[in-house]
Amino acid sequence: GGASTGGASPLGDLLGGLLGGATPNAATSNAGMGMGQSPFAALVAPIADNLAARFGLPPQVAQAVVLFAVTKLTESMMGANNTQAAAGSQKLVAQDLYQRLSSGQGVDHQYLVNSGLAGELAQQSGMDEHTAAASLQHVLGGLGDQLQSR
Repeated sequence: GGASTGGASPLGDLLGGLLGGATPNAATSNAGMGMGQSPFAALVAPIADNLAARFGLPPQVAQAVVLFAVTKLTESMMGANNTQAAAGSQKLVAQDLYQRLSSGQGVDHQYLVNSGLAGELAQQSGMDEHTAAASLQHVLGGLGDQLQSR
């Protein structure tokens, strides 16, 4: 099955980090990945299920995409001041992302590729950049709608 892709370790690391330190093996070895353990997980699960169905992604990959998007959006909402990764151009991308989503401008495929977000997600998840951009665009679009409805 899915363990033969060779991308389980980076995906497990991504999920483990985003799920609050779950071990990579535990994160990749069961479809639920402990997603039922927090209110945040209850928020993420339906978005990930929709993404998996729409793009034909494995549940683990769909959850990784949603968590990646939520992490980037959270960084952007906080100004990305407290993360080492958010230096220079990445900090500007984070701030721009929040502006685009909260204003209704949204993000398109080209923006996600040019900003490096699609490439970063592709590298962390093992997806190709096109699939990463399309799935990220779908998730960020939904999160943007939530921001605008506040």
